[in-house]
Amino acid sequence: MTNKNSNIKSFLLSLVLLATISVMPLEAYKSNQEFYKLEKMMKSFMKKHNVPGASLAIIKDSRLVYANGFGLADKKRKQDVTTNSLFRIASLSKAITGVAILQLVESGKISLDDKVISLLKSRPYNGRSPIDKRWNSVTVKHLLQHEGGWSRKNDVMGQVVTVTKRLKQSRPANARDFVRYKMGRKLDFNPGSKYSYSNFGYNILGRIIEDVTNMSYENYVQNNILFPLGISSMTLAKRDRQYKASNEVTYYDAHNRVARPSFGINKGKKVPITYTNYIEAQDSHGGWIASASDMAKFMSCFDNPNRCSILKPKTIKSMFNRKSGPACYKNSKPKNPYYANGWMVWPKRVGKNIFHFGTLTGTSTAMVTRSDGIGWVILFNMRHNKNKKTLASLIDSKLHKAVKNIDNWPKTDLFQKYGY
Repeated sequence: MTNKNSNIKSFLLSLVLLATISVMPLEAYKSNQEFYKLEKMMKSFMKKHNVPGASLAIIKDSRLVYANGFGLADKKRKQDVTTNSLFRIASLSKAITGVAILQLVESGKISLDDKVISLLKSRPYNGRSPIDKRWNSVTVKHLLQHEGGWSRKNDVMGQVVTVTKRLKQSRPANARDFVRYKMGRKLDFNPGSKYSYSNFGYNILGRIIEDVTNMSYENYVQNNILFPLGISSMTLAKRDRQYKASNEVTYYDAHNRVARPSFGINKGKKVPITYTNYIEAQDSHGGWIASASDMAKFMSCFDNPNRCSILKPKTIKSMFNRKSGPACYKNSKPKNPYYANGWMVWPKRVGKNIFHFGTLTGTSTAMVTRSDGIGWVILFNMRHNKNKKTLASLIDSKLHKAVKNIDNWPKTDLFQKYGY
């Protein structure tokens, strides 16, 4: 399918969904007594850490039982966060990319053992073959497992100015430019020999999706993952505040830092530091915006593999299972938690806790689904408190405790009640 045809398909699907899916009204989320203590905890947490806004969605046995917005989406305009507010989800995007790759494996278009270099249409920016022959050993599985050969401390994805200058371009480096740049440089370690969390590795996965399907990464995900689940509001983020999506929150920094972007309509101007990160180049590892309910819908679709519309039961099982390699083992001993194809997994006595955290300047996020059937998505429009503690990490244990104390869960599924 050409990009032109896929764009038309995406547009038509959007029209159909918008015509059939109702926006969940705010009154659907009025608190009941069971959530009183949880809401009290949320408000106390936000006051203590001076958090502008947050959105929370809770799942019980695949049902959306609670969703609520807290605080402000925009402080200057005094706009409240609602259940429809969109946030940058940061590295929660990796789970989406992992699912897209596994769909391509299911369809036989790629295999986990395929060599990345054979799937990519990109070539090094310097016109030569990869300087480091170890590129020829990197597999799709290595990228999913963060074993591709690039260390976290040398992650290139935030170095848009450096890469743009090296490629001698007038426009900022895009996601594919980062791949071309790194193809001309040495790996940090032998592929498959160690685990090192890599945004760049997931950037490559996005380019593989494009090159195998002849669709843009965004269109492939929307057509094959989001639309089949009934999710129509998710899209890729834009850096400049002037281009933020409808219903998207404003992002804040605990220390009100500013910087001068090197590209874009605000080039050279002082802007909040939360709007200087070139997020367009971070699509497949951290570029999506979503509501908490959007991500809850995505996360919960794997709870009942036999009813999942986007992956087969066998694939879902494999997606969360412990694999061979350093992402799952250390010195031949099982890691807990371990990293599995876009998700962190913590085995329990019965079942597994499955989760991921995300963080960008102005954003802190988490999604969790527990072995007892309870799960949640929490999104903040600020990254750290003033002590540089990540908000999603700070609230994690509090949410585990809060949901544990809920005895009488609502029977209503808000997904079904409002056609979402």
